Amino acid sequence: ISSVNPKYGETITLGRNTLEINYEVPISLSIRNITIYQVNGTNILMRQTTSGKASEFFIIEQNKITLKVLPSTFNVPSAEYHISIDPNFVMQKEINEPIDRLQHSSWVVITEAFEDTYAESFTGSIRLIPEGTKLFYQFKKEFIDQLLQEISLILPVDRDRLKIKDHQQ
Repeated sequence: ISSVNPKYGETITLGRNTLEINYEVPISLSIRNITIYQVNGTNILMRQTTSGKASEFFIIEQNKITLKVLPSTFNVPSAEYHISIDPNFVMQKEINEPIDRLQHSSWVVITEAFEDTYAESFTGSIRLIPEGTKLFYQFKKEFIDQLLQEISLILPVDRDRLKIKDHQQ
């Protein structure tokens, strides 16, 4: 890898929708993944993982790959994100040999600070698969507490703003 954009440690805008990786040789996609994690102390959330086989997420130009990032991936202000590139994510085009990952364990970027104004309220629904429904009925309070905690991390929203109204269909 000759360079990345944004650069290591750079501050990026919320909702950034692309990442660029430049290689020293012409490349083609391979079978492994590029993964974006949000890191907050010991709390690590996988925000997006994309296989080299998912060509609809990539634009390839000779030595450069542009990854299309989901709008929800970089959505937490002032957050640290680690981008990890697996070995064999791409191959050297002429000889079909895998290219190793970044020299360091991951590529780190930080989202800009942003003061968000929240809506007064929002109503949504969650549909559970049969296994989830069974767990819900077995461990209702614990299930709801865990669900709300995970939603608060992913959206992001303060946990105390989330409430469950006991409506089941």
